[in-house]
Amino acid sequence: MLNKISNSIGWSILTDGLSLGVIVVDREYRILLWNQWMEQNTGIAEEDILGQHLFERYPEIQARHKDKHLIECIEKKKPVFLSPLFHKHFLPIEIVQDGTHPSTMLQNVKIYPVVESGEMPGAVIIIEDVSEEAYHEWKVTRLNRIIRGIRNVNQLITRATSEQELL
Repeated sequence: MLNKISNSIGWSILTDGLSLGVIVVDREYRILLWNQWMEQNTGIAEEDILGQHLFERYPEIQARHKDKHLIECIEKKKPVFLSPLFHKHFLPIEIVQDGTHPSTMLQNVKIYPVVESGEMPGAVIIIEDVSEEAYHEWKVTRLNRIIRGIRNVNQLITRATSEQELL
């Protein structure tokens, strides 16, 4: 399965040219492909992880009951989308923001069945890091609350007719 598509130029662009993690697993959840993005963000080289069972390598997936999504994709040939709003992450990948302690990367995760000649040989897992966007969104929300508080205090000051009323 993987040999046929991995030899094409398009596959190379998809797996290594985009800022996305790409993992391909077979029906037994053995890792067949681990792209450069995954290597950079996990520190694990492709040659060190190929052939390993995904759930054995990352037992947290099963501990957090996220394995059901990959199993459902493969068994029902149904794509799955995991939003960080509900699932936070699929694979535990640590990142550091603002020089603080490491936190787990927030991820959009898409899991697609790979169907070949009517057979279901496995799935493609695509991981997008949305941590930075979420962090900036949190900062903007915090600043908006501060501005709203200042505006409310300003309105109180302009409406008060005496110092006693203001206090």
